[in-house]
Amino acid sequence: PGQMARPQGIVVSPAGHVFVADTSRNRIQKFRPVAASDTHKAIVVAGGGPYEGNTLWDATQLCTNYAYRTLRYQGFAKDAVCYLSANTALDLDTNGLADDVAGPATNENLQAAITVWAADASHLVLYLADHGGAATFRMSDAETLDAAALDAWLDAFQSATGADVVLVYDACESGSFQAAMTGVGWQRIVLTSTSPGEPAYFLNEGNVSFSVFFWTQVFAGADLAGAFDFATTAIGQTLSVQTPMVDADGDGTVNELTAPEDDDRLVLAESYLGNGTELDSGKPTIGSVSADAPVEGVSTLAAHDVADPDGIARVWAVVRPPNLLVASADNPIQRLPSIDLLPVEGTDDFAADFAAFYGEGIFYATFYAADRADNVSAPVTTTVAVAGGAKRRAILVAGGSPYDAAWPAYAANCALAYDALRTQGYAEEDLYVLSAGALAGAPTVVPSVAALQYAIEEWGTSDTVDLAVYLVGPGGNGLFQLSGSETLGASDLDMFLDTAQASIAGTVTVVLDACSAGSFLPHLLPPAETERIVVSSTDTDEAATFLLDGELSFSKFFWTGVLNGSTVGEAFATARSAIGFGGTGQQAQLDDSGNGVGNETEDGAFAASRYLGAGIVLAGDAPVIGNATSGDTLLNGTTAVTLFAEQVTSTGVLNSVWAAITPPDFAGDLCGGLLPMVALTDPESDGRY
Repeated sequence: PGQMARPQGIVVSPAGHVFVADTSRNRIQKFRPVAASDTHKAIVVAGGGPYEGNTLWDATQLCTNYAYRTLRYQGFAKDAVCYLSANTALDLDTNGLADDVAGPATNENLQAAITVWAADASHLVLYLADHGGAATFRMSDAETLDAAALDAWLDAFQSATGADVVLVYDACESGSFQAAMTGVGWQRIVLTSTSPGEPAYFLNEGNVSFSVFFWTQVFAGADLAGAFDFATTAIGQTLSVQTPMVDADGDGTVNELTAPEDDDRLVLAESYLGNGTELDSGKPTIGSVSADAPVEGVSTLAAHDVADPDGIARVWAVVRPPNLLVASADNPIQRLPSIDLLPVEGTDDFAADFAAFYGEGIFYATFYAADRADNVSAPVTTTVAVAGGAKRRAILVAGGSPYDAAWPAYAANCALAYDALRTQGYAEEDLYVLSAGALAGAPTVVPSVAALQYAIEEWGTSDTVDLAVYLVGPGGNGLFQLSGSETLGASDLDMFLDTAQASIAGTVTVVLDACSAGSFLPHLLPPAETERIVVSSTDTDEAATFLLDGELSFSKFFWTGVLNGSTVGEAFATARSAIGFGGTGQQAQLDDSGNGVGNETEDGAFAASRYLGAGIVLAGDAPVIGNATSGDTLLNGTTAVTLFAEQVTSTGVLNSVWAAITPPDFAGDLCGGLLPMVALTDPESDGRY
């Protein structure tokens, strides 16, 4: 916008709008009147940062980089945009210099940007994106920003300048900021991507998000009413559990939008971010979409009559499975299964075969198109009904007895595995649970060798494409304790699996978490021409760690990875590293080459491509510990020391902070034993425990 090639015609409308024929680019640009005395400034905040575990960072950068470019395109000068990001090496204007980012995203820098840098502005735009919680926003791994502090800074700025403010905030529970942001005596428009308590979705690296839909409309010159309406409709069509909010008149009442004369709509319809330069080429359009009836899990997805004067850059579809559980604001969905569609020669159609229609029920396929100017189409959705199709199935076993000291850990980890697989699209009827005790939310069968044999050989082979088997409990060399009276041998398990794989075309994945679990690997060789992944939490003669009722265990880290959308290989690598970090000597093993030997060079490549379920990626914001120290590093004749966990931050409520102590002479025998544990407190409420 604002840049032209061979302009050859100009018209001024009665309303004062200027229309220019941008001849070589085959478009007409529309400019609205802007007071020359106005000073427009904008602050863009890429929260979070690239700390370990922040899977949302790439999506955050995509959204904030796009917002920066949009503001520049809509007339904001380079020195009128203050971009705060941990990635200070960005060169968004391709001038060869890393001079686009003003500094890292910190509370101090944001306060200074609002109250000092923007002090001469008559219009201020503030945009924040990344993780959020109830009235809190993650600035970085070391800091969070609360709504009251942001409101105080904006109050101080508007009291001193009388400027109007537009706040655009995209994060989980962003709507919880609305109550604190009500301006008094000045204009403040507050747009949030969710209502209080709701998750915000940044699907497929952020390409399907409130932010991208909103900023594409601003890029095209839409007023705030048009941009907000489009983003609300588009994100709601993909996932109906996110409800954006706006308060444009400062009265504390949100979404007064029903009629043209409603207060919020009146203000939004007269408000633009920057020049509001309109592009007549608009956004791409999709004429219609279709999906063939799946054959062996494969369906052809097609978008028909896709058009845009700027040319189509990309067409894609996002598929929502029928058993998708609504994620919480603590752990929102970041990626659903998706596929890029390819041009069909000689037509304006795009199509591709999607091979993940497993199970039964209604799948929702939502199609999008983007042009070469980064405009995104309105989404178009169709449904795919699957009946009697092949299923992914899983068998979960909590072994031992409820009287075992480690039973709470076994039960908790089995329940976590159940929740993880349900999150990844397994229907309740596709999960078979054997447990001596009750598990929350899961129907169970009393474990026995005969029951497990039935589950694997008969139940597990009925219309099954992939089968997973998980065992957690007491173990020994080549043995797993199913119950207080029955033991499963490694050779018996292998026999059951071999029988099953004679009927299953897909992959069998076995996960064992028990003492000496690695002793099973040499026995679980797959039949020829079949695929089997075997994961054990320990090596042959090692103990398995089950501390804090399973919170510190291989299973906890592995199944958390699966729940969050990791592949089997990724979940294994994370769990192996995490459980080995405490100095217990536990070495998890993975064999996917089928030779019965774990952790060889060739192991891991296949597992890295396999998901347990749909591979739905979540973006939870786990607490972060910035540093851990002790008051003394050398004890000379004393037995006590003060331990510190510093810069502990979270956008949620912290229930506990603790430390596990590994003695120097620790022998690694945790079967029936426990490491010393100590709870930490935060007496000053400053994040130092």
